[in-house]
Amino acid sequence: MQFARAISVFLVAVSLALPAAAGPSFSKKEVRKLLTGNTYPLGKNNEGAMYVKPDGTMDVIWEGQTETTTYKLRSRGRICYELKMFGGAECIGFEKIDEQSFYQVFGTTKRKKQYSEIRPGKAF
Repeated sequence: MQFARAISVFLVAVSLALPAAAGPSFSKKEVRKLLTGNTYPLGKNNEGAMYVKPDGTMDVIWEGQTETTTYKLRSRGRICYELKMFGGAECIGFEKIDEQSFYQVFGTTKRKKQYSEIRPGKAF
């Protein structure tokens, strides 16, 4: 009986220590549909935004500073770009949750976002 309890305590401890499982990544087509022609908020507190154009360029604003660059859609639901103001190349990934929300993945940081946060057209 004590052995079974010890196993139960161990399994609960392990399950609490494991990170949440990743949802399925968006496809390139889904990322294109999500972002192209829209303004997507950037930063923990929406300090900036990016407007993704269908021609492969995007306008970015961050804390009042703006820059235009090119982007590439990559596997595993990522948009990759290089911005001088950020000091190099980076990618943002997208994972599915449900019909109202998704995860934005930047490096090791995963944030839950709402589809309603994305604005049609250029909003800056």
